[in-house]
Amino acid sequence: MTDLVRKSLNLAFVALLTVWTLVAGFFIFRIYLTGQTPLNPATGFHSDYVRVFVLGKMMNQYGEKAVYDKVIHDRTMDEVVYPVKRTGCSYITYPPNVVFLFSFISRIPLALGQVLWISFGIALSTLSLLLLRRTVTSAASWASDLFVVLSSFGSYSFFDMCRLGQTTPYILSGTALCYYFARRGHPILAGLVTVLAAVKPQYCILWLIPLLAMRNWKALSTACAVHLLLLLATGFYCGFAIYPDYLKYAAGSNHSDLDNLRNIMITLGGLFTVFGNPTLTNALSFLIFALGNLALYLLFTRCRRSSPEALVLCLSLSVLSGVLTNLYALWYDASLVTIVSALLISSPFLFSGKSRLEQAVNLMLLCFPIFSWLPLAVLVSLVKSPALTPTMILSVSGKSICLYLAVLAVLCLLRTKAVGRFSQSAAASSSLGS
Repeated sequence: MTDLVRKSLNLAFVALLTVWTLVAGFFIFRIYLTGQTPLNPATGFHSDYVRVFVLGKMMNQYGEKAVYDKVIHDRTMDEVVYPVKRTGCSYITYPPNVVFLFSFISRIPLALGQVLWISFGIALSTLSLLLLRRTVTSAASWASDLFVVLSSFGSYSFFDMCRLGQTTPYILSGTALCYYFARRGHPILAGLVTVLAAVKPQYCILWLIPLLAMRNWKALSTACAVHLLLLLATGFYCGFAIYPDYLKYAAGSNHSDLDNLRNIMITLGGLFTVFGNPTLTNALSFLIFALGNLALYLLFTRCRRSSPEALVLCLSLSVLSGVLTNLYALWYDASLVTIVSALLISSPFLFSGKSRLEQAVNLMLLCFPIFSWLPLAVLVSLVKSPALTPTMILSVSGKSICLYLAVLAVLCLLRTKAVGRFSQSAAASSSLGS
């Protein structure tokens, strides 16, 4: 391939990513500019922000005893969100710390609150990813880094995360900032920022395994202390009875809802739903979770004194494993891949990278925003049947994203092994160790 053809393809690809990013950004903000807020009856019941907003209202009006009462929930939903009574509103159990947080946020008007919530989340995500990227590409320009970060926001996962008012931007920010401060040698700050990820406890694994494997005891102890303080603050404000109430409701809730959600998850365990046996799927999901995180821990311990590049790859694998082996991860959580993009994309060009493996990883990450839309586009355009429900679309999309993440994880693992074969050269400046 001549240099002219290579340069032309690189420029064409950058132009495509630019247009794609602008179009995705337009549709994200169009949600708010056109008034398509959670108040829209067509989509309101599916907005996660509405659900947690109502929980905060319930806490403020009725106290902690009402938070996990579905009857009061439905009544509050009708009073707060919809002027006309509606039935069939789903109720999802959220942990007490989310109730504590939204008891304050719900004092802001609903539509304005969601705009502020997701706008601040996007801004914080952008800043945290830019900072993290500077730890691995200090020679690159800020403009190039900003382009890489913003282009990764063009995925369907990121779009739906914004549409739903999800908490994922804060998981993303907390994890990226934890990695950043740990790599910069600020373990106390690394532990403090993990509180941002507390809204989804299942994702504490994203920072717990790296800090534990790298023996960063200061960051780990700080993280544990700040999460304990959050538990105490929640208990003092909401009443400590909220914890047994939460556990009681979660244990007595309809487990068929979780079984149905597994059909649209992007986890490896979710792939086994094709067998139609929920018990088998749950057992395999727990097994994958345990073995996957054990393998990741062992990989980190082997790379602890390895080259800086190997450690960056291990952090990337930590994110991919944290999603793939998780017990609960839906399509919008694939937005966490932007952390991997910030760490591993060498440049926004098609043919950048020293090795074939590096080029393959670079290309897969750059193409993820476009790839994430393909299953939806294919299904909607080719399958002309009323049997094509939103659940079926999300199921196919979730499984395709899962396979994509699995292939990317395998490539990262192969690249990790190829980088110096776990060389034992010290790399203190890039290590997560304190």
